[in-house]
Amino acid sequence: MDAPRVNASMMKQYSGRLVCFVGSVSEINSTGTELKMLSSDDKMIHVVLPEPLDEALQGVVEVVGRVERDLTISAQRIISYAGREEFDLSLYNEAITLAAGFPEMFACEQSSGY
Repeated sequence: MDAPRVNASMMKQYSGRLVCFVGSVSEINSTGTELKMLSSDDKMIHVVLPEPLDEALQGVVEVVGRVERDLTISAQRIISYAGREEFDLSLYNEAITLAAGFPEMFACEQSSGY
């Protein structure tokens, strides 16, 4: 699965594509089908879920989904980082920004092993 790691500032260039987004859950709507998340670069992102949550989400989560034209993310998979060591979103932001500057070194395409 080709899903580059992005922050909110990078999302426009990935419109229509699958991405991996990590942020902090700030709000869940009453039906459990939409999230507002604070990105690693301190911007609010809207995430639409394929079905209602069956458990409360809080803290840092990873969302794999498609970036829509309005820059919302249509989620396909969510991974909660709850219960893990403290996750430093600003350090994560530095890492993905650095990786984006060197795509030849940090490409997310699958390798043949050679």
